[in-house]
Amino acid sequence: MSRKEAFVDGFTERLMTYALARGVEATDMPTVRQIRRNASADGYSMDSIILGIVESTAFDMRKVPEQSAMNSVQPNQKVDSR
Repeated sequence: MSRKEAFVDGFTERLMTYALARGVEATDMPTVRQIRRNASADGYSMDSIILGIVESTAFDMRKVPEQSAMNSVQPNQKVDSR
């Protein structure tokens, strides 16, 4: 693996960590490598890496945290502040 490929793998892993709101696991590595291969055909553009992450199964299956009680208040709703 070249230094460029290693950099793209590391960059993709870190971007996926942020996008998935969790660490990248061993089961995510085939996705990382596929994103790298697809990005290489496009000159390793940032767009192709981000698109690869967004179109990945891991991104599609990520868990989104539930909203807290304060975040679910509607704009004109009164809040009991006792």
